Amino acid sequence: MKPTKTSSNRSVYKTIAAWIFAFIFVLSMTGVIYTYFPIGSLLNPEFYQQAMLDVNIYQRLPETLANRLAADLTTKAGDADSGIPLLILTNQEWESILGDLIDPKWLQSQSEQVIDQIFYVLLESPDPVNTPVELSVLEIKESIAGPAGTQAINKIIEAQPPCNLDQLVSLVQVGLGMESAVESILCRPPDFILSEINPVVESILTVTVAQIPDTLLFYIPFSQLEDQPNVTERAVETEYIPEVLQKIRQVNTARAWFPMLPLVSLALMTLAAVRSLKEFMAWWGGVFFSAGLLSLILIGLSVPIIDLVLTSYLPLDLLNTIKIPGILVSLGITDLSEALVNQLQISIIIPSVVLAVVGFALLLGLYFVTRFSQTEDPQPSSHQFKRRSS
Repeated sequence: MKPTKTSSNRSVYKTIAAWIFAFIFVLSMTGVIYTYFPIGSLLNPEFYQQAMLDVNIYQRLPETLANRLAADLTTKAGDADSGIPLLILTNQEWESILGDLIDPKWLQSQSEQVIDQIFYVLLESPDPVNTPVELSVLEIKESIAGPAGTQAINKIIEAQPPCNLDQLVSLVQVGLGMESAVESILCRPPDFILSEINPVVESILTVTVAQIPDTLLFYIPFSQLEDQPNVTERAVETEYIPEVLQKIRQVNTARAWFPMLPLVSLALMTLAAVRSLKEFMAWWGGVFFSAGLLSLILIGLSVPIIDLVLTSYLPLDLLNTIKIPGILVSLGITDLSEALVNQLQISIIIPSVVLAVVGFALLLGLYFVTRFSQTEDPQPSSHQFKRRSS
């Protein structure tokens, strides 16, 4: 009797331990789903590149810049002390000019390269403060110095009011290399004069563009992120890694260890409770389905809260607090933030659904295996049992 009682106690202890490990797995796996995958997305450049494609940033840029230029130049030109000549251009005219100069494919290519470089600086560069982010402007330089640039100037000139006599004289003086006595010669000359001006415009654009380097260099302002003005000076002599960057890299490194707790608890649960195929399908299916379902329930509860924050507070309070430039707001930074949040939600939903589906499949398989085994091995009836015993 004692061995039987001891064996029964051990079985009870193992079952209790298995339930404890199962509970730990469900909670820790839910935590992994809400940390491992979102952090992996936030530290992945493709996450931001895809969001920019989703909101059509590159196609919207000419229209956005056109609206901004039309509004800003008209406002500044109306100020007598601004010294800016009045450019009488409609939004559509500005959009046509910018569309000729800026190729969305070039903009997308360069933006994606810049994002890749930024994440290299943040996560891998041994000297992040002194590592530049490079932006190639060679293609747009060639566009400005070529026929597209001259055509853009012509569109600007053709949109201006006709030149008066003084302005025509000044145009001739400029063409002869003389100084002009008129403050502004921005006007529309007759067509025969405009055709003579085009070679001059081309040469001016060529000389001006030649002074712009083929590659522009930018540095991430870590000193502003850390409120330490001396970060740049310290980094000149040593490979200094700012504190905020150290934390980001530590989180990225620790992320690889996040799944260890659910994996260990799953292994211990298996050792404690699983002795057959049916037990494997029951325990694994139960914890997988529970973890996936719990994650989906939590994301379902959090979606309305996130949407409320985005629609009610982000466009006004947060954007004003961090002083986002108006051009970025017009370009769709609020739409971009919503796209990023949606992708974060997807990064949680996909593993949750996969986990729940796998768990449900195991439980469904357990049902059919149990039913099949009962069909193959029916229990003997009481009459048959009596006959066998006699």
